[in-house]
Amino acid sequence: MAILIGFNHVSVAVSNLDKALAFYRDLLGMTLIREVPPGPPAPNPDFERVFNCPGLQMKNCLLRAGGPMNPIALELTYWENPKSGPIPDQKPWQLGFHSLCLRVDDVDALYQKLSAAGVPFLTPPVTSTPPRPPWRAVFCNDPDGNVVELLQTF
Repeated sequence: MAILIGFNHVSVAVSNLDKALAFYRDLLGMTLIREVPPGPPAPNPDFERVFNCPGLQMKNCLLRAGGPMNPIALELTYWENPKSGPIPDQKPWQLGFHSLCLRVDDVDALYQKLSAAGVPFLTPPVTSTPPRPPWRAVFCNDPDGNVVELLQTF
């Protein structure tokens, strides 16, 4: 019998790998675990077949947060063919991809760091109220408008 054994990665289409890496790696501190291939996007027959997309050209990389004990990776993918379209003012309550939730150790410090770098936020950090378990969270947008939740639990 086939069973689900866990998560492997979450993939996010990006318009610019350098800008996405500047956000996820440089600002958020994720670790690059598979490098961006050098040069322009190239055809990939395996991906053409699995995505049923003849002529597909893309390049991607993998990042991880929290070290090797966190098995879920974030894949950033730049699509040259077909081109990805923009997300018009994505909000957490809209249908589809809701948010990428990242656990952090100090949401306020990260909020200050990202705000200083010009990252847009929905609100300042918010603290839960009883009877909910204690947490502090904030939502921001990555360079392509994807919603990212930064969550600190106590």
